[in-house]
Amino acid sequence: MFRSSMLNVLLAVALVISALALVTTQYRARKAFVGLEIARGQAEDLAARQRRLEADLARAAQPAMIDKKARRILGMESLPAERTLYLTLHAGEGAARLAELDAARLRAGEEGVR
Repeated sequence: MFRSSMLNVLLAVALVISALALVTTQYRARKAFVGLEIARGQAEDLAARQRRLEADLARAAQPAMIDKKARRILGMESLPAERTLYLTLHAGEGAARLAELDAARLRAGEEGVR
C-alpha cells in the first residue's frame, strides 16, 4: 500500500510539472506570436515608407524640379544665348583642342575687358 501511495504522489508531481511546462510553453508561444505580428506590422510600415521615399526621390530628380529649386533656393538663372559657348569636337581631337579653345575664349574675354 505504501508503494502505491508513493507512486500516486510521484505521478501527481509529474502531472503538475508537465502541466506547468505546458502552460509556460503556451505563454512563450503567444509572446513569440505577438512579437512576430509586431514585426510584420513594422515591416509593412517600412515598406510603405520606402515606397513614399522612392516616389519623393523620383519627383525630386526630375529636371523641372531641379531647375525650380536652383532658381528659388540658390538664386540661379539661365544664361542668355550670347553668353553660351558651344564646342564641337571631332573624333581624334582631345584635351589639346579643348585647351586651345579655352585659351582663345579667355583671350577674347580679356580683350573685351580692355
